[in-house]
Amino acid sequence: MKSLKRILTLFIIFSLTISFIGCSINSKEIDENYVKTTTTSKLEKVFKAINDENYINFISELDYSMKKNLTSKNFKSMVKNIKDTIGEYQSAEYESCEELDKDYLTVKYKAVFSDEPDETNIVLTVNNNNKDLDICGIYIDSPKMSKSYSKKK
Repeated sequence: MKSLKRILTLFIIFSLTISFIGCSINSKEIDENYVKTTTTSKLEKVFKAINDENYINFISELDYSMKKNLTSKNFKSMVKNIKDTIGEYQSAEYESCEELDKDYLTVKYKAVFSDEPDETNIVLTVNNNNKDLDICGIYIDSPKMSKSYSKKK
């Protein structure tokens, strides 16, 4: 009977150990330097594509869902709105990275545009399911963009 209790106790300890190891293997550690390097490269490519009005280069950095849903016509409209409101992209500086949930990260930048004298914020939402960190959302916030948006309402 004592040996059965010992075996059962060892089995429970073994099971708990395996489950803790499994949990730690599945959790994603954010390597902020990798995220910064990868997303900064993607941001530069995306905004160069916007400046150049190059749809193919723009969608190359997007995740499957955005590629599927963003048409060339929508891209042209977006580019026109950005250029007419804040001008061309000039540069950006990485600020921070936050985990939205286990699948997505938000990466924040301060950016400079040719026709926006005030601070512009860019927030990229990236898919954290693989090392590619494909972009699945781009948000641009500046005083001129906010005014433009509120006029359209």
